[in-house]
Amino acid sequence: MALATVTLDEVCGFGLFPTKLEARVASQVASLRAEDVAKEARMALKQEPEFVVIPALLKALRSSDARLRRNAASLLVEITGQDLGFDALASPSERAKSLALWQQWWRNNRQRY
Repeated sequence: MALATVTLDEVCGFGLFPTKLEARVASQVASLRAEDVAKEARMALKQEPEFVVIPALLKALRSSDARLRRNAASLLVEITGQDLGFDALASPSERAKSLALWQQWWRNNRQRY
């Protein structure tokens, strides 16, 4: 039963279990917080499917790590061509407003990716 659930999840994208691709992207996004490997992580993320990278970057905007938030926001702008004004050093309430804009943009545009 578990094997069938994992396979069905990967095929249908229910999101119950992370796929290998999602796990790899999450690891690359986490690497954005370390300056010594951030450049390599950015390059690796640009090679991954955008429909997996963008949601991972949106999740990173909620991080408690300002460097990760800054690098994720910068990469979102670079990948999407959109600048919705996310400031990694803004107050939590201001960041939440900007994140809401990004999430709305993703809901409206995900089919393009």
